[in-house]
Amino acid sequence: MLRRWSMAPRRALASSLPLARPRVAARPVVDPKRTVSLWPWRRNRAAAQALIPIYFSRGGPILRPGNWRGPLGRVLFSIVAYTVCWQIYVYVVFDPLLDWADSEWNALSEKEKDEMDKAAASDEPILFLPFPFMTKLVAQPPYKGSDPEWSTFVAVSRDQQIQKDIKRTLPTCSYSPALRSWNTAGGLAETIRSAAAKNPQYAKALGGQNIIIRKYWLDILYPPKPPPKHYMSGIIVYDDGIYWGDRPVDSATAGSLSIALYPKAVATAAWTFCDSLFTQTVNDVANALRLNPPLSPPEAPKPQHVVLPKDDKSVSEASARSTTSPIRPTGDHNLSKTSDTESSGDPRIQVAMQAASGAFVENWKPVPSYPTRGCLRVDGIVEIHGDTALLCVYVMASYDPKLKKYVSIRTSLKHMVSLKQKPASG
Repeated sequence: MLRRWSMAPRRALASSLPLARPRVAARPVVDPKRTVSLWPWRRNRAAAQALIPIYFSRGGPILRPGNWRGPLGRVLFSIVAYTVCWQIYVYVVFDPLLDWADSEWNALSEKEKDEMDKAAASDEPILFLPFPFMTKLVAQPPYKGSDPEWSTFVAVSRDQQIQKDIKRTLPTCSYSPALRSWNTAGGLAETIRSAAAKNPQYAKALGGQNIIIRKYWLDILYPPKPPPKHYMSGIIVYDDGIYWGDRPVDSATAGSLSIALYPKAVATAAWTFCDSLFTQTVNDVANALRLNPPLSPPEAPKPQHVVLPKDDKSVSEASARSTTSPIRPTGDHNLSKTSDTESSGDPRIQVAMQAASGAFVENWKPVPSYPTRGCLRVDGIVEIHGDTALLCVYVMASYDPKLKKYVSIRTSLKHMVSLKQKPASG
């Protein structure tokens, strides 16, 4: 009875209060129990279905018995279309070509047919596709006693008359620019004398056509092994397949290809041109801003040099030009003409062009020529005498005993001296 009376005043007091707390709906709390479990009696399937969506991958297309007709029809149509196109190509292209080849073969004589059969029987590929930067120089083994070249060397070394003919006599010679060789059947010293006599500039420098051989020091050398050969790697197409291998190439072709792939002279000339132009531009800007110190007095000019010829011709025209005309700086005469005609242009460009031409001439090297197999080497000094001057030339040549002619001759000027020298006045 007492407890009931004690609760009543509390309820009355709570109802009489002016401020009452608002009722807020409570957020449902998710059951923290795991929805996924390895134990089957702990799985809450209803909660898992409500909270975790489950996706199933779609299956592949259902193959029906009638679906194979579409792909098979496309395959059959492609085969028929390709066959028809191939037949048209053969009828339009191959048949006329084969008919033409048959007519040309029937028009050949029996001798020509035999030559064609021999050429076809040789081990020559149908096609060779060389690759750049794949050229290599391979040294050849030394000559054997059974080689015909060695027998020729022995015969030449025992015959003094042949050696005399190789060095001096039989003066018939002419240079072939197309073949890059001398068409001569005679001696080396007489070849040099005849070439100098036929050159009008040398004839004028030596004092006329009365040119004789004064002395010559020539040695005949017998190489112990053939010259090296150049090989180039690439794809070789034969009748029975396609292979990767090496094929021999001409030495002149290999040298020209090497110069084209590694243009050292051109690259040096281009770099010198850019460097000279950049240096001049920087100096002009510094002078305009007055950043350069005052210029020192000019130095004495350096002596200029003449490039000695090293080509396959006999004595070059450059050496004779140096004796009959004032010395010019090394460089191409075409470049000097261009600089003269363009005197009204930018002087910085002209100076850069002169520097580039000098660098090009300094770094330019001609294509090295290798003698053929079985050639003798003849080198030394030849001195020819004229009415007013004396000319001495370094000579290095290759002589082919089978052809009895020189296949290559290289010369360079040793000295040219006037026979009548006078001291300076004063």
